[in-house]
Amino acid sequence: MEVAIKEAIRTVLKDNDLADRPSLFQMQCFILQKEPTIQGKLHQCLLELKSRQDSLSAIDLEIDDQHDKLEYIDIEMQKKIRQVPNDELGEREKKLIIRQSERHKTSTVNHIAKISRTKKNIEEECQFWMSAFFQLSKREALKQWDDPEVQKEYWNEKLRQEVNLRLLLRQLPDMETMRSIMSLHEDSPVKKKTVEMLQQYNQQIAQKQSAIDAKEEPIYQKKEINV
Repeated sequence: MEVAIKEAIRTVLKDNDLADRPSLFQMQCFILQKEPTIQGKLHQCLLELKSRQDSLSAIDLEIDDQHDKLEYIDIEMQKKIRQVPNDELGEREKKLIIRQSERHKTSTVNHIAKISRTKKNIEEECQFWMSAFFQLSKREALKQWDDPEVQKEYWNEKLRQEVNLRLLLRQLPDMETMRSIMSLHEDSPVKKKTVEMLQQYNQQIAQKQSAIDAKEEPIYQKKEINV
């Protein structure tokens, strides 16, 4: 029964391609589209490509190490066999050494196959990020990430989206977002809009409080005391 289950699993996995990575939809919608500007998207593409380049380099080194390990297993097996006497017990020991070596080789080959699949998945991710980078570059040329204008546009748009989302949920921006907005340059559109919004909000609160105060009756009334 156990062998049949293992064989069935092997058949299913062999006949069906498993994308052991984020889907293209995930990378498009939940990573790339989170960036508020084209420059932000271009920069994110470069970050993703750099990370995967490092991973691919590490995988290539590991694959080379594993192939060396296969050769080393053969060398060790031959060394051990030569040291075994040619008698009945020795023949049994030789068979044992060979079986152990074959298991080690099988494990190593399986590991090479596993990391090769990982390499294939990373290469597919790289194709997505390179394609996205080239498409975005047609719309706007890449600029230095430290360019002040790039940073102004990026943070203005990012914080604007955060404020709009909060207002859509009928919430005021949280304290950290407000601190970030107030730290922006004075001509920042989102900063100006936020200051106007807060002023209007404070005016509404003051008007409501004045209306409440006007309707309230004094709890204690002054009375004349006759002596």
